[in-house]
Amino acid sequence: MAAHVMTAAAQMGYVIFREACVRDTGIPLEELDERAAGACAHGAGLAAAPPPDATDGGAASRPCTGTQS
Repeated sequence: MAAHVMTAAAQMGYVIFREACVRDTGIPLEELDERAAGACAHGAGLAAAPPPDATDGGAASRPCTGTQS
């Protein structure tokens, strides 16, 4: 049950903050959605390998603050 709750919370949080993350990181929305899906699949043990390394100058490693910088 706890795993289900955490999965649901992560999905709701992503939906709430994805547009702010796009603004903060500069990653296009479609690409961010693909990366999130890959990270979710990897975290759930459904992916054979981790998502590919980012080629965005480190934008993927910057936190999403929910505020425009």
